[in-house]
Order: sequence, then structure tokens, then C-alpha cells
Amino acid sequence: MSQSNSKHSLPIDSGEPPPSFGCLIYLRHIDNGGVHARIANLSGVEVSAPDERAALSKIVPMFRQKMAEAAENGTSLQLDPEPPPPDAGEIRRFLPVHL
Repeated sequence: MSQSNSKHSLPIDSGEPPPSFGCLIYLRHIDNGGVHARIANLSGVEVSAPDERAALSKIVPMFRQKMAEAAENGTSLQLDPEPPPPDAGEIRRFLPVHL
């Protein structure tokens, strides 16, 4: 196929890289066998899920949505530069998230 279909092509260079943010997540196993996850550097975002993968699959889009809404509204959503340490039994995960 030598013909380019611009409808399905990605721009080579948009001039600016997409914004990215560090998402710090604390996970812990809960009594029913599932996992509870919370974003440590952005308060108020928590989920429970059957396993770690499902928890991350739920919480990362929530984080991305909050960051995107703030960017669209021109407001500055501040991530906690010094989040609290994990509670006993929590596992730390760090994920870079691009908008």
C-alpha cells in the first residue's frame, strides 16, 4: 500500500510531548481475597478489585481522567510531592501516566 490514509495516521511531531505524570499507587490484599488500591500522591482516588491487575486497570484511568480534566479546565491539580509512606502491608507501585 503506497497510498497514505491520513485518517489513520499519527502525527510525526506535534511540537510538544504529551504531558506525563507520576502515579504512585499503594496496594494491599484485603480479607475477601481481593486487592485495595489507592493513589498516594492524589487523595481521594481508591478502588477495590479481585486482583492487582484489575485494580491497576481501574485506578489508572481514574488518575488520567482527573489530570486531563484539570488540564482542560486550565487548573493546576497538585500531586503531593511528599506522599505519606505506605501503611503496613501495602505494596508500592509507580506508574508514569501520559495524557
